[in-house]
Amino acid sequence: MYCSLYGSAWLTQINSLIHSHAAVSRRYCAPWLLLATTVPQRLADGRTISVCTFSLPRDKYLAYYLTDLVLFYATPLLTSTVLYALIGRTLLSRARPAAYSRSRRSTADDGTLKVTNDGASCAGGSAVLTTTDTSSNVQVPLSKCAVAL
Repeated sequence: MYCSLYGSAWLTQINSLIHSHAAVSRRYCAPWLLLATTVPQRLADGRTISVCTFSLPRDKYLAYYLTDLVLFYATPLLTSTVLYALIGRTLLSRARPAAYSRSRRSTADDGTLKVTNDGASCAGGSAVLTTTDTSSNVQVPLSKCAVAL
């Protein structure tokens, strides 16, 4: 089967990604066209070179630097921290099946967790599925424990 990565949909997406990245970069860097300038500087050997410097006094840039810090460092950091905390909370809440809720579980004397509503228990490296007849227990590997419950 022939699969082409050069279809028109891929090219359209790649083009739009490149153009949007270029537009954002130009907009982000545009203020420096006004905030920086070049001045000639004479070297000790008599040559003259152009040196890039600030066009305003250094203390006038504080607002620009703080805005840059808040918009492009602090805000993304805070946003990703909150989002990862929400993802973690969601994953941890889904890690416990409903059968393990506090109202349905009890612990036996040997430390085995016994779920009362469906007759299954998990302990050690295997799960013991208990039927109504306690003499017929089935050993299941722990990896299948969550499926068996």
